[in-house]
Amino acid sequence: MTPARKNLLSNIISLVIRTGLVLFLIPFYISNLGKELYSDWIILYTLPAIFELTNFGVNQAVNNTFSISYNQKKLKSEKIITHGLYFTFSIGLIISSLIFILWEWIGVFEFLNIESVNQDDSKLIVYFLTLKLFLDMIRGILSSYLFANNLNHYTIYINTFQYILESVIIICLVFIGKTLVLVSSVLLIPSLISCFVLLIINTKKFKYCFDFDFDFKYIKILLKPSYSFSLLSISEYTLNQGFLIVLKKYYLSESLIIFNSAKTLTNYIKQIQALISTSVFPVFNVYYGKNKFKELNSLYSKSRNITFIVTALICISFYIFGEFIWNLWLDDLVYFDKTLFYIFLIVQLIGSIWIISSNLIISTNKHFVFSQLYLISSILSVIVFYFYSNLLLISFSIVPVFYIIHHITMLIYSNSKINSILN
Repeated sequence: MTPARKNLLSNIISLVIRTGLVLFLIPFYISNLGKELYSDWIILYTLPAIFELTNFGVNQAVNNTFSISYNQKKLKSEKIITHGLYFTFSIGLIISSLIFILWEWIGVFEFLNIESVNQDDSKLIVYFLTLKLFLDMIRGILSSYLFANNLNHYTIYINTFQYILESVIIICLVFIGKTLVLVSSVLLIPSLISCFVLLIINTKKFKYCFDFDFDFKYIKILLKPSYSFSLLSISEYTLNQGFLIVLKKYYLSESLIIFNSAKTLTNYIKQIQALISTSVFPVFNVYYGKNKFKELNSLYSKSRNITFIVTALICISFYIFGEFIWNLWLDDLVYFDKTLFYIFLIVQLIGSIWIISSNLIISTNKHFVFSQLYLISSILSVIVFYFYSNLLLISFSIVPVFYIIHHITMLIYSNSKINSILN
């Protein structure tokens, strides 16, 4: 079986498991936490993603840069991993300390309009989830050897196991009435286990040894790809969290839950796309590092065409059966907004046209301009949405239209850039 097919199989298994758990978790949250507390949990759970920006994309840059260097047989490639860990350890320690010092002073609690969690508990929740975030960054860096050796399917299995364990912890603790502070603290355990497993694999199979000899040269090697990856992280956070913050500020809590539920359901289309894109991403990188451009071109064309066809078929199915699936999933807990849901389907279809092109650009570390456009289009989408929500009081149902600003921009650039890589 080819590496791409192994990745695809592991991604399918992961998606099936994650789908089942998420379909259970959202109605479970609503029933056990209530809509007000659940809406606060959505915001607090996703808030630490902003601190991923402080890592400047180092973990993704380490994966790409180490793999290309490793496959080109360059000496001391492992130092790229070590220095990525140095940087992440340092930033994680600084950020986690600043949360305790500055939380009240910068007024995050008041800005987010948190209603059912007090200020001290919200600080602790964000603190523990931030520690978890940095542990997951470390996990990403430690997976570099598997990435470079076309063994990424093992990383996917490890990540899936971690997600299962996290979900079990959440279900058990929420069901018996434990606080969200305790839930967020115990979520550190699965991340620690994943890091420990990867460290054992690296030391036993690939003879990796953490080198305490710091050399700024390796930080410089990571700077440009790290900068580009950091912009991608900022863009994703801006696009996702920005919309949630505006919704929380100008719409009812129930509207935020409807939006988040519709986005969660239609995002399974994006996850189907990711089954393909993440399966070929590490193979793109390895082929590029080994100068196998014929194989690279062939894999790109096949994966691009398959992604669009599969997305179109799923969108048609969701258009026909979407309301039935929604009611089966959430019963009468949450209202089904047809317009909102169908616009999300259009957004996913547009995204399918450029997702493979973007993966090829990123996997080869050729995404310097791409990342800047990604950020600009994301910010523009949120700003336009904020402007219309604040001044014109637009209909809640057409909110996903503002995502299209981002998608059209990236579609045009990605498909124009790809020829310079393949030819």
